[in-house]
Amino acid sequence: MDSTKSNKKQFSVSNENDEDIDLDDWIAPDADLIQKMVSQIEHYLSDENLAKDAFLLKHVRRNKMGYVNIKLLTSFKK
Repeated sequence: MDSTKSNKKQFSVSNENDEDIDLDDWIAPDADLIQKMVSQIEHYLSDENLAKDAFLLKHVRRNKMGYVNIKLLTSFKK
């Protein structure tokens, strides 16, 4: 084995523009932002909201388990 090669695995993902993003450069969001995101998603998927949101309800009903694509949820304007 060549000792000059790094054993570090390289991971990357593509963003919506198909640009590679190096996960080594990724910074986790702070706890406040995470809580805001959780609260917003909980609101979107609440019984009260789904009773008024036919579009989202249609997507919830498409899956037996009620799963909704996260990409769909992140496309909503707040």
